[in-house]
Amino acid sequence: MLIAGYKLSNHAKERLYLRVEIKTKWIAQALESPLMVKTVSEYEVHYYKDISQYGGRVLKVVVNPVTKVIVTVFFDRRLKRYENRL
Repeated sequence: MLIAGYKLSNHAKERLYLRVEIKTKWIAQALESPLMVKTVSEYEVHYYKDISQYGGRVLKVVVNPVTKVIVTVFFDRRLKRYENRL
């Protein structure tokens, strides 16, 4: 499965299976129109997107831009507290 041109790692597939509340369209939105992007290294980039349909919680998508793989995806509880600052 491709989402916005990225493949899902096995870990990301497992996270989506266990976290059924996360929609693939939200992952695509995070990658295509992020609220914020943080480059950790050339192999790790974090995309953040506030999801209004899920109470404004912030979805974090971690990708490897070199291999075009989504490493993991989850709602970042730490960013919920700073929602108004983003």
